[in-house]
Amino acid sequence: MRQEEASTARARHAPSTVPNGFKQTEVGIIPEDWRVEPLEALATFLDGKRRPVKDSDRAKMKGSIPYYGASGIVDYVNDYIFDEDLILLGEDGENIISRSVRLAFRISGKAWVNNHAHVIRPNNDVSIGFLADYLESLNYEQYNSGTAQPKLNKQTCLRLPISIPPTLAEQQAIAEALSDADTLIEGLESLIAKKRAIKQGTVQELLTGKRRLPGFEGEWIIAPIKRICSMKSGNSITGDQIDDHSAYPCFGGNGLRGYTSAYTHDGVYCLIGRQGALCGNVVVARGKFFASEHAVVVSTNNEADTNWL
Repeated sequence: MRQEEASTARARHAPSTVPNGFKQTEVGIIPEDWRVEPLEALATFLDGKRRPVKDSDRAKMKGSIPYYGASGIVDYVNDYIFDEDLILLGEDGENIISRSVRLAFRISGKAWVNNHAHVIRPNNDVSIGFLADYLESLNYEQYNSGTAQPKLNKQTCLRLPISIPPTLAEQQAIAEALSDADTLIEGLESLIAKKRAIKQGTVQELLTGKRRLPGFEGEWIIAPIKRICSMKSGNSITGDQIDDHSAYPCFGGNGLRGYTSAYTHDGVYCLIGRQGALCGNVVVARGKFFASEHAVVVSTNNEADTNWL
């Protein structure tokens, strides 16, 4: 077999990393009919129209129109610069790295935007919902040009590679599916917040005796904590004795530190952080575990239940 034929045969039978109907691009594997474009080919930046307003000046123009910054609404004013559907992309601030809130978000209607957010108007053949979600999905650490604080300059943003479906209909369908998911998540988060509030109220009532469970009665007593438990710091341990795969969990001042090959306790105990960022934090450890010197181990006697304490 000639060398060319052998090479062709090897290539024909070699496992492919790109599925049929897809292609490899600078942003990864995407459908064959999608394309990759720089952001500047899909939208127009309106940064030149932004105008920052000092706090003292905004105090003189209070109103109902949102005044936006890098991470959302900063204030409300009585005038506007924009009156359309747009995307804002935070230009500077720690949120570029931390992503504690959305970095790319949609605005609609009358709005004033300061100079801490890029203002983006998608082209007519680009879904604003799709583009906003795509921009939000990106990791911007590689595009950060700031030193004292993170920053995304306009020229870098213009060159951001965007993979986009060929039709507006498909873009809108994707945006709608993601919006439905966001709505579901928001509903679940709201439900969780309500349940937490209910639990907190129940905790206060039950732990103070204001509410009694069926079958229990009698007066509560007030006793010094030393009557129902003892407290003692854990044992010393060095960092090289802690890993992520040994048999026993190791607890320190901030909770679980990792795992180690020995244990100091076996049972159910309250641990109180006595040093570190979460000093005073309480966790319950069960089974065999190692308590370091940065955690206080609480041992209850027969008068108190560890989980209640």
